[in-house]
Amino acid sequence: DYANATAASAYEYSVQTLLHAGLDESVSVPLQLAFILAVTLFVLGFEFLIESVEAIIERHPTYWTLLNKMYRELLVGGLTAFVSKRIDQWDILSAYSQTKLNLSDDMVLYFSLSIAIQSALMFMMLRRRNRNVDALSALGARDLVEVMSADPDRAASRLSQSAMKTKILQHFFLTTFGLPDLFSFPKYLRAIQDAEIFSLFDIEIIEWLLLVAVYAFFFWFANLFDIMRFVPEGATDDAIDAGVGLANAKRIQAGRVGILLVFVLVLSVTLLLLYQYIRFRVHQIVVHAGGYRASYLEAIIAIAADEDAAPPPLSNDRAIGQMAELADSLADVEDHSGIWDLLTSAWRYMAGTPHAAKPNVAMPIQDLHLRFFSRKAIHVFAKILLSFNAMYFALVWATFNASIAPVLVSGEATWYPLALVGIMAVLVFNMMFFAPRLVRQLALVNATVRVNPTQLKAVIEHFSDVLDMQTKMADAVAVYCDANLKDVADMEMDLGALDPAGTLVVDCEVLRGVVKRYGFRFSRNKFQTFVRLQFQTRGTTVPYLEFTKLLSSLLRQRACDDDDDESDRDVTHPTLHHSNDLADGQVDSAAIAATLSLHEAIGLSVKKQQPMHQSSTGGSFRRPTPLLLDTLSAYTRLRQTSFG
Repeated sequence: DYANATAASAYEYSVQTLLHAGLDESVSVPLQLAFILAVTLFVLGFEFLIESVEAIIERHPTYWTLLNKMYRELLVGGLTAFVSKRIDQWDILSAYSQTKLNLSDDMVLYFSLSIAIQSALMFMMLRRRNRNVDALSALGARDLVEVMSADPDRAASRLSQSAMKTKILQHFFLTTFGLPDLFSFPKYLRAIQDAEIFSLFDIEIIEWLLLVAVYAFFFWFANLFDIMRFVPEGATDDAIDAGVGLANAKRIQAGRVGILLVFVLVLSVTLLLLYQYIRFRVHQIVVHAGGYRASYLEAIIAIAADEDAAPPPLSNDRAIGQMAELADSLADVEDHSGIWDLLTSAWRYMAGTPHAAKPNVAMPIQDLHLRFFSRKAIHVFAKILLSFNAMYFALVWATFNASIAPVLVSGEATWYPLALVGIMAVLVFNMMFFAPRLVRQLALVNATVRVNPTQLKAVIEHFSDVLDMQTKMADAVAVYCDANLKDVADMEMDLGALDPAGTLVVDCEVLRGVVKRYGFRFSRNKFQTFVRLQFQTRGTTVPYLEFTKLLSSLLRQRACDDDDDESDRDVTHPTLHHSNDLADGQVDSAAIAATLSLHEAIGLSVKKQQPMHQSSTGGSFRRPTPLLLDTLSAYTRLRQTSFG
């Protein structure tokens, strides 16, 4: 009796807490501690995996931003699940209502994960596409004409057409807004693409209401379809209240899957139509930018002729300064491209009230008029469609996870999870095919018809980052040479081995690979910018002797700084000799003197006191200091002295 009374009283305590472990014989203390240990090991392993991923991704700002947005979504989903579990634990709602609450909070988490998966797939596909297009876009107009004229079949390919289209829009954009040739239009375009994808994470209240409305419409339509099929026309109210019965459950299930497939296919067709529409509008913009010539190739030929007849370009330091001045003159405003902004714009249009835009915000192109076209409208429509795609994926994914175990146990309705996998495959196809192409076309529109201040300032900061990375490259190469008993002569020999024809030039990617072997990883885009800043290139080749001489001078000056450093650092570097040492001591001294301001500006010297960047007038971005810009002039003087 005492034992029974004790057991009865113990049941009053919830066993869902560690403090109450052992009050129920089915939940012993050792077993509970074993589960805690297992969960702890899982958490440690998962944290190690996350840290490994972060160590790789932190070198890529775009993916780092994506990862942080995923963290935020998972945090919101986790907190929602925590609140739902506490409500269930405290028995605030009935069991039926609690089940619906759990389902709702699961759908929010699944939707957040679906948005993250869709964004990651879009980035992956766009990165591969951009890499192929940028390889051709890096060519000058004259080089691009030679490549396309030499191979007509290649000129007709979609990749070449995209490269020529980008080059035409780049020339049009730079000419219209008075930007120098040094401006990286592909980088600017990628920044806008990233902003388009990141905007998918910002779900407005109106958009949430639309998503819920589509859910409601789906179940209303499915219920109507079920009633038409399984409820006789003359059925009594009692028969209707009793439901259709278990005998028709499988047919109802099959009917809902079929209706969902129709919804998904309608979405896919809508995405295709919207993509074709925006692509047609982009073609109109390109035709306008190319002077209404018969083909893209003819427009490129005309651009090449204009570049040949143009005066010498600005020096790199003046070009960066000019871009910084333009970026600083643009006002910082939020992008008003949401659903509510579209509705207010439509209301102003119908009411005949003009919109008082702030000056210098977008600087729209005045002579380009596209009838029945609204950039804001297609942006909102495309965002809604992509959100629907993620929502359908979340619905099917959650259904698959909930049904796979019962199907495997019962052996019934084995077709059901397979059908769900097929629908998910259609949605993944939308993510990998339609979504990235749609975003790329939207970016071409947004990058051409107006200046985006935020993305323009990101390009300016990109140049500053590249100048800073030259310091890190010199440091990394010095450390590698010290550890492996090598010097710049070995690097030059390695590059010469990759140039069997003795042309004294190598492909840009080949040089980047050699620099990577010598201890420094340059991203593809930043390395291309570095090459454009420091070398007179033609096509995609780089004169590697100029590179090694510049690197040799950097390392020589670095060694001098180390000798003069009062802190007497423990790490010492070997004397670095160049295989083509300058015979004239005055030339060598001039080279060192020319690079002195470089080291003091971008960090080679440990005695550097002045900052490398300064805030813009509006404080919205990091613009390079005059001393940092002067490093480009220093490099120019070094080339003129060494090779003049």
